[in-house]
Amino acid sequence: MIADDVARLRYSMTPEEVERYRWLGETVSRALEKTLIDTRLGEKESEVVGRLCQELWKDRIDPITLMSAADERISKFRHPIPTEKRIENYSWSPSMLGNGDSLCRSHVLFTLESVPENWEKSMTPTSSLTAR
Repeated sequence: MIADDVARLRYSMTPEEVERYRWLGETVSRALEKTLIDTRLGEKESEVVGRLCQELWKDRIDPITLMSAADERISKFRHPIPTEKRIENYSWSPSMLGNGDSLCRSHVLFTLESVPENWEKSMTPTSSLTAR
């Protein structure tokens, strides 16, 4: 019966499920922070994504979708595949990550300057780090 199928989608998470999601979110956050803190101007988009993958795999977190764009590529591509483009000012990395039974979505903007006004409405990051 369709009503039963829909009802299952509305069930509350168990305490164990909540704990797994919290662990995943905290672990992904630490990996993102470490990767972004180590990011430098002149690095390639693909190098940054590679380092993020390395950090995630230490805790058996699978990068399901990792995208990255630097500078002018940010506004050109909604789902950017990492390239050999070097970061001059900004890098944006939307991603979907998981560990088998939980998923985590993230949008991170790395910048050495303030975020341009025209980006704020179209691309509000769920996390951001401004390096000085």
